[in-house]
Amino acid sequence: MRSVDTQAGKGYDRDERYAKTCLCPVAEILCSFKIRGELNPMRFLLCLLGLVLFVEGLPYVISPGKMKTWMAAIQEIPNSRLRGLGLLAMALGLLVTYFFK
Repeated sequence: MRSVDTQAGKGYDRDERYAKTCLCPVAEILCSFKIRGELNPMRFLLCLLGLVLFVEGLPYVISPGKMKTWMAAIQEIPNSRLRGLGLLAMALGLLVTYFFK
């Protein structure tokens, strides 16, 4: 639950005040998803999708040759192991999302 800071007649969320005063651009972005004080879920989802695409594209920009080598090496890994690693990554992603929501 958020508490509203009414001292000195400011009347805005402490989260918004923190985002405006901190150096963290992520907090600033997250506070920008509010419309009339409520979170806009579609806008938030699209921003997260954009961040995922950005992070996924980094290795291809930084080192495309190594990515080709790595992708060739993945062909040697059995499907069951890849599936297990994918499930593990999904579970960790859900846990991180749950704890930091």
